[in-house]
Amino acid sequence: MEVLAGLILILIVIALFAWMARRFPQLGGRGRPGMRILAVLPLGTREKAVLVQVGNEQLLLGVTPTSINMLHRPGEPVDIDVAKQTPVFAGLLARFNKPDST
Repeated sequence: MEVLAGLILILIVIALFAWMARRFPQLGGRGRPGMRILAVLPLGTREKAVLVQVGNEQLLLGVTPTSINMLHRPGEPVDIDVAKQTPVFAGLLARFNKPDST
């Protein structure tokens, strides 16, 4: 009975660590120095636009279950303020999704 209780305890600890690694990527060691996600905007059930900081450069990426595409490389860094994060990012995305008037 003690062996079974010990095994169950070990499985619970492993599940807890797996949950923490997903919930807090910086604790799981997945993050790379110089790379971080600044903002995420869901576009559909499985599609999203992601603003990523790589070194001193920012990239706007389109992410789907099967691919990742670079949508835009802003000339100036986009200032991400937590209080107004959604409007800034949504405005940036809307600006680049406007159809050309040619």
